[in-house]
Amino acid sequence: MLPGSAEVRAAMNGLWLVIFQDKENPRDPMDYFQSDTDAFFRSFTVFFFALPIYIGMAHVQWTIAFAHDITQATSSTYTIAQVFSEAMNFLLFPALVLLVARPLKISNRFTPYIIVINWSSLALALFFAPLYILYLIGLLGPIDLVIWSFFFQIAGLWFLWRLSTIALRCDWFTAVELVVLILATGFCVNWLADALFSLSA
Repeated sequence: MLPGSAEVRAAMNGLWLVIFQDKENPRDPMDYFQSDTDAFFRSFTVFFFALPIYIGMAHVQWTIAFAHDITQATSSTYTIAQVFSEAMNFLLFPALVLLVARPLKISNRFTPYIIVINWSSLALALFFAPLYILYLIGLLGPIDLVIWSFFFQIAGLWFLWRLSTIALRCDWFTAVELVVLILATGFCVNWLADALFSLSA
């Protein structure tokens, strides 16, 4: 079952508080997330909310990659590969966190952490979407999109680090390790998608 509108709004409000807090009336972002077993499995369906954005972004990336001979894949193949990568990220990262949870001493916070990470995927997709819209309407060129995407990626990594410290109640270094794991997971699934779908020219 997909999350309802009330749950979506609450989750987005919680993620907003990760960055923008009222110093005079601080609120715990985790209070905005349901953390039961049903909410855990329901959070994986957030992928379908972000899916239209992933498809749109993949098509833009393909037009740039194809124009610069980075790929010879068709638009549909490239898009399917990118969606495959995003789906694998949703599934593989929680499995890897489960493996390292005990050594990192975060086992008791595993469920709420994965819930907020899954929801953050939608927030980050919405964060990147305006860049691609600006490209589509001609206000950004390919180089501009790449440069701005790089800075947005840095901001996204900081957000994930901050989110990890809050969700896990952990120290900054443990949060860094988990962000590195996010990067490593993304690199591996992108490499796998490239190999499976023959994306490289």
